Amino acid sequence: MIQAQVAVAQTESQVDEITQKFTVLIDSVDSSSGSGVIVKKQGNLYSVLTNWHVVDETISNYKIITSDGESYAINEGSVSQLPGVDAAIVQFTSNINYPVAKLGSSQSLQRNQKVYSAGFPGRSFAIKRPIYHFVPGKVIFNAPYLKPISVKGYGLVYDNAVLPGMSGGPILNEKGELVGINGKVEIFSYDTPKLNPEFYRIRTGRSLGIPIQTYILWANNSKPNHTVTQAPFVLTSPFQTNISDKFIPVENYYLNENAKFNTNNFKLK
Repeated sequence: MIQAQVAVAQTESQVDEITQKFTVLIDSVDSSSGSGVIVKKQGNLYSVLTNWHVVDETISNYKIITSDGESYAINEGSVSQLPGVDAAIVQFTSNINYPVAKLGSSQSLQRNQKVYSAGFPGRSFAIKRPIYHFVPGKVIFNAPYLKPISVKGYGLVYDNAVLPGMSGGPILNEKGELVGINGKVEIFSYDTPKLNPEFYRIRTGRSLGIPIQTYILWANNSKPNHTVTQAPFVLTSPFQTNISDKFIPVENYYLNENAKFNTNNFKLK
């Protein structure tokens, strides 16, 4: 059984230091990248939680880079998508002892509670290789099992400035416990016929993550009990209709370093 573990409050720098050790870069031969977090260790077999949209192509294209700079191939046949969720488990083998993230409770997250996001922002014109990044923020709302919000498992909304390449990276509480993974940002597009809408997307400052409880329930082969311990967030019909369109994978928002003025400017990883 996978269960949430108990931890004490840490300083921001302590959480940063701990997080860097179990956050991994998922890199590919085409220079796109994503992030992941080590959630399980069995002997020399490690399991990494990430977004499905990070690893939904040929697995041989990807490698996992750990905190010590070591590179590992993803084990053949090890990729498992969480059903109906933009999340996946991938595995690699190593005789080196890497830390495993402590699992917290995403259900207990409250509005305005401090959370941290981490990962490896992708390459840009100025930065030629992904570099670990850690950023604080606050929970906006948390509704992990409300269907209108939980499109592909996204139920955690927060204001951390998540960057492209950080998809699949960890979201942590102030104790340094894993409470979710990054995945999407909210955008606003100008509705102006004379302008290419791909170039007039404005980020609202809200990001979407997948609560860790989704992974825990999947790993334990159980189903959500739909018990609501917090006052539910009530959605109006227009918001229910539009929310899945307004949130896009982090990497789709940003232009890559070779951007040209056409609709192919948005990277998918």
